[in-house]
Amino acid sequence: MGTTATNPTYEQTLPIGANAARAWSELTEPAAMREWLDDRVEVELRVGGRFAFGGRRTPTFGNGESKDQVITALDPGRSISFRWWWAGSPTSCELIVEPVDERSSRIRVRHDLGADIAGIPAHSQRYLLRDFWHVTIGNLESFLRTGRAAVMLDHTAPSKDATAAIEIDASIERTWRTLTDPAEMRRWLEPDAELGLAPRAELRIGGAYSFGWQSDGAPMGPTTILELDPPRRLRHGWHYDGDSSDATEWTLEPIGRGRTRLAVRQIGVAHERERHAYASGWGSFLFDIALAAHAGGVAPARAGAASTKGSHGS
Repeated sequence: MGTTATNPTYEQTLPIGANAARAWSELTEPAAMREWLDDRVEVELRVGGRFAFGGRRTPTFGNGESKDQVITALDPGRSISFRWWWAGSPTSCELIVEPVDERSSRIRVRHDLGADIAGIPAHSQRYLLRDFWHVTIGNLESFLRTGRAAVMLDHTAPSKDATAAIEIDASIERTWRTLTDPAEMRRWLEPDAELGLAPRAELRIGGAYSFGWQSDGAPMGPTTILELDPPRRLRHGWHYDGDSSDATEWTLEPIGRGRTRLAVRQIGVAHERERHAYASGWGSFLFDIALAAHAGGVAPARAGAASTKGSHGS
């Protein structure tokens, strides 16, 4: 059991391409939530009412279904707070919708863990919070702009792989450069004081493909290029202490003029908790890769993404 000294808190403000009134409506309207959030949704907009969601889109890391999702504070049109028994841990969440101008707004997220998530190292847990909310609010933002969620994960799929995919408003050549040019990789990789950031990409079989991550001086994450078919496929080795998977595969497919489908597969993941974590983590990265490929900018949602009482992992 964790303590308040080590349990992480996720706090972040995320941009929304719609005005505050519309953002609030789609954030709390059950029919809309079933489109961008998850299959099972129940909402009673009152203190003590339900704000419940769950199903194949919500990661549980092998710790059972979500429950006890009850509203604890409500300021209609502006903020909602709720408690949530998530992944075997009592947690509390607050979502605040803030206007920016007539066409845009932002959502401030705060999510506190009340205890460790069973089976997940303490140093990894803030990343689980970050990845969940990055995908969740990213999907809300996409739904508001396009009418559909961008990264729809399925944590119940019977597979030993963890998968995620996104459609990007950029050509396959541009998307490939974003994925394999170290200068471009810096736009979507998160600077991290603990892991470091020094991406490398030697585009040949046996060449290095690395995010530059390290832990206690040892390399972590991507390692060596195993298979290569520019600009359509990249498979590289993978190492993360304690995890079962040893390879990652990226596939790119043109889906129309100037658009690309980018999919990522973490191969041979032995445990449910790892599959949920990898799918959520890569889903989070896909939003940033899409932004970097389309706009050529640093993904704002990942810069300074979490303030915590814990530390790091994946």
